Amino acid sequence: MKNTIIVESPFQMLCAISFINQNLKNEINQIYFINDKVSKNIKMTKEIIKLLSFKSSLFNIIDIRNTFIFKRYMVFFRLLLIVRKNNGTLIVGDLNQSYLRFICNKFYGKKIAIDDGFGSIVAHDRIINGFNSTTEVIKNILSFGYYKSIYPKDIEFHTIYSNYLKGGNTFEHNLILGIEKNKLIKIERKLFFIGQPLINDGIVEESIYLDYLCNAAMIFQEHELFYLPHRRESQEILEKIKEQNFSLINTKLIAELEFLTKQELPSVFLGFYSTALLNIKKVLNNKDISFYYKELDNKILKRPIENLKKVYEIFETEGIKNFDIYDLPKNKSFLNIN
Repeated sequence: MKNTIIVESPFQMLCAISFINQNLKNEINQIYFINDKVSKNIKMTKEIIKLLSFKSSLFNIIDIRNTFIFKRYMVFFRLLLIVRKNNGTLIVGDLNQSYLRFICNKFYGKKIAIDDGFGSIVAHDRIINGFNSTTEVIKNILSFGYYKSIYPKDIEFHTIYSNYLKGGNTFEHNLILGIEKNKLIKIERKLFFIGQPLINDGIVEESIYLDYLCNAAMIFQEHELFYLPHRRESQEILEKIKEQNFSLINTKLIAELEFLTKQELPSVFLGFYSTALLNIKKVLNNKDISFYYKELDNKILKRPIENLKKVYEIFETEGIKNFDIYDLPKNKSFLNIN
């Protein structure tokens, strides 16, 4: 028997490798990376595999960008045939993708969902509470049942959010990467903002996003300001972010790995609702580094974000503080410099 792993992002690949090394290391593992976003996804994924010295029986990249819908269906059904032929454990990275739910529901062996960060919370909630909006029902009818593909209830969730997901088969998954952290750490007076493609995804207006960065720059004016772009942010937006006095960080790695082996780390991390904030906090485990999130008010959202409130509750529990509530200029805790 062979295990089949289907992932769609560099972070999912990171979680897949971590899970395989902890649970399936001596088994036959075939990984399929489906890229439907940007070319940088492929480059970052290859860098992760190289950095972690990971080897699998098969690593196959399937790039479906700019392809016709018919070809996509052919790819998805090919994956289904591979999964059923392999007959081992099926591991998927994003249950919010309809084709992965379709494959899961047509496979009768053991199924595992690895961490997709924020997406894991959404998928788990839909499994427990259902997802039956009028729009989804119509889409499901028009696609002859393919679109909705009921969220599989017999799947195991392995996620860093396990303590906060009630019901279903959930298990804690720590990112054990096998990389030795640098022990000689120097904390510098720097702010690192974890970017998200909220403008490109049509979630907030460009002016609001830039205003938030401007506000952060004013409050942390004694810090060097850095911005870690998301791979799906456009170059045009990044140029405007530079105008807010932020230096862009060019990296081949995702945020979770970018800081792991650094000798110098920032004193402050700030972001919106990126899972990277929590992952970096857990991976670095350094009490001298402060983590903040900027809360997005529903009034300024161009479209609602499912389970956003739950993410903020998790952040607060994990010690990531609300940027708006804390009186930062008077609170010197974020200035802990060795």
